[in-house]
Amino acid sequence: MPSKKRQIGSGKNLEGAMPTVQDQIEQIRHNLQHQAQSINLPSPSLEKWRYVLPSTFTKMAEYLEKKTSVKEDRFVLDQLSHDKIEIYFDGKQLIIPKHLKQAGVIVQPILSSNIEQVKLQQLLCYLKNVSSSPEEWLTRYNAGQFVNGLFIHVPSSYKSDTPICIKLSGSTQKFQNWCHLIDAASHANTSILIDALGADESWHNQVFHYNLSADAHLQVYNISTGQKDSLLTQHHLASLEDSASFLMSSLIKGSGFVRQQTTIDLRGNHASCNVTGMHLTQEKQQHHYVTTVNHLCPNTQSEQTFKGILKHTHKLNDEKIARASFLGKIYIAPQAIKTEAHQSYKALLLAPEAGIYAKPELEIYADDVKCSHGTATGAIDEDMLFYLMSRGFSHEMAATLITAGFLEEITNKIPEGLLRQSFLSPISL
Repeated sequence: MPSKKRQIGSGKNLEGAMPTVQDQIEQIRHNLQHQAQSINLPSPSLEKWRYVLPSTFTKMAEYLEKKTSVKEDRFVLDQLSHDKIEIYFDGKQLIIPKHLKQAGVIVQPILSSNIEQVKLQQLLCYLKNVSSSPEEWLTRYNAGQFVNGLFIHVPSSYKSDTPICIKLSGSTQKFQNWCHLIDAASHANTSILIDALGADESWHNQVFHYNLSADAHLQVYNISTGQKDSLLTQHHLASLEDSASFLMSSLIKGSGFVRQQTTIDLRGNHASCNVTGMHLTQEKQQHHYVTTVNHLCPNTQSEQTFKGILKHTHKLNDEKIARASFLGKIYIAPQAIKTEAHQSYKALLLAPEAGIYAKPELEIYADDVKCSHGTATGAIDEDMLFYLMSRGFSHEMAATLITAGFLEEITNKIPEGLLRQSFLSPISL
């Protein structure tokens, strides 16, 4: 029997039937691909990109010419199983731990031939939301162009103290777009450790979408590591239903340019999120955080705590200094009464020439809410440094102890065991 054909651009296939979920997905992606041809790259004129060096936009344009085609980057792999705890994914191979399969956790390539209905529905919902957000160019571009990524479904029965570890490694000298969907069913409770490694002379543009059903609890620990002459851009989007909780703790480090954007929608009553982040920025590096928490229902709570350290060993010109920024926003809708939201960013400058830019923002349209925001930037306290050196510590060791103490407000919240070891071991001050 001949297969049914779909007519791009119409609401029906050629036989007049209503489009399937897969038809709708293809239609939205086709529209986004067409729109991308007439949209310019981000520029310093955009508020969320104003602190990025001009040379970065030149690199983006160059890498855009090297974008990976669907043909060369589509999966050619076996979904192997092993006894380790780590999911490994490099765009060509996916390795899944046996214990996750046995526990009913679904891990698949996002565009695999194994069609899970829950995957199709989540992908369609995600694409509809992205297509209605014209200001997020990189995310819309990713939605139309991605040819790789992971789909992870955590069933309601899954509750584990052992984190689901994901190691992501891209290819060199390419512009790659990956999209990852993580779906946590009602009452699921787990943590995920994401280790995203950029590749030399490449641009990896990745989007992570987390869907938390009612009473789901998800903790995400994300490590973003830039490489030589690399661009690593990430957008983490989370949607929370009633009484769901989402914790995200991030670490940005490494050379090159790393930008992490986080958007969280608290869509259900009593939904809550706690977002923390650190950046360790040295000479010639750019690290940028952009966060938005949208309180869309009553009785929601959010907490944002970010800290950064900037240092380099000698004076440099503007293009080579350590540069970082934090743009944080709390939005409270008119109906979101009884909301409590707090935001804080603090930076420690170990080099007077380093560039740090911070802009906390509140946008409140409801009464009866508790909100606060603040930012602070400063150098190491000379009295503290003198005290430690008078006790026999070298200048370098004293500075290391002080900076480690500066980060403890965040690092002390990382659970003990494997998760703490994996997340904190990359930190080198």
